[in-house]
Amino acid sequence: MTRPSVAVLLPALDEEGAVAEVVEGFRAQQTRVVVIDNGSRDRTAARARSAGAEVVIEPRRGYGRACLAGISYLAVGAPPQIVVFADCDGTVDPRDLPRLLRPMMERQAELVLGIRTGAGALPEHQRLGNRVLLRVVSRLFGTRLCDVPPFRAVGWTTLRTMDLHEATYGLPLETLLRALLMHARVVEVPVRQYSRRTGRSKVGGTVSGTARAAVRMLLLSLRLRVGILGAP
Repeated sequence: MTRPSVAVLLPALDEEGAVAEVVEGFRAQQTRVVVIDNGSRDRTAARARSAGAEVVIEPRRGYGRACLAGISYLAVGAPPQIVVFADCDGTVDPRDLPRLLRPMMERQAELVLGIRTGAGALPEHQRLGNRVLLRVVSRLFGTRLCDVPPFRAVGWTTLRTMDLHEATYGLPLETLLRALLMHARVVEVPVRQYSRRTGRSKVGGTVSGTARAAVRMLLLSLRLRVGILGAP
C-alpha cells in the first residue's frame, strides 16, 4: 500500500530542550515536518531548523493560532494528503505515526485520534477534567470517545472543510467536534505517551490551568452544538 503524503505540524513554545529530538524522530518516519514557533524566547526555532524542520513563525501566542498558521503554510503550494498534529515536548513517540495513519490509509477514517496510554499519559487532575469534558461531549454529540488528544491525523480535504477558528488550546476539541458535525468517521488508536523532556505543560501542568482549559472547552462544545460558531 502506497503511503499518502504526510506533513507533521509541531506547535512549539520554548521547547529548545526537546524540539530537535522530536523533529528527528518524525523525519525518521519519512514525513515532512513543520515547527510553528509560537513566540519562543529561547532557541526553539534555531534547534528545529538544525534538525531539518521547516519553521513557521507565529508570534501571537496561542496553541490554536500556531496550528492555524501551520495549516495556512501548508496550503501554499502542494498541500499534503494527511496532516498530523503532535506536541513538541517529547511526550509523543514518532514511531507511533504508522499506527495513527493506518485507518486513513485503509479508508476507514477521516480523523484519527491517538489515545494517550502509558505512565506519562495524564496527571490525575487532567484525567478528571478530560472525563468531565468527554461526558459532556457524549451527551451533546451522541458519541463515546476516550480522549481529546494532541496527537491526531486528519485528511487535508476534511481539515480545510472544517473552517477552524479556535485560537487557544481548544483547537483539538474543535477539530473533533467539527468532524462529528460533518459526520466524518473518527477512529481512536492507542499511542504511547511519555513525561515531558523538560519544563512543565502550559495547560495541564497545574490544576488551575487544567480548570481554565476545561471551562473553555466546555463552552466551546456548547457553542458548536447550538451553532453559534457555525457548522461546516
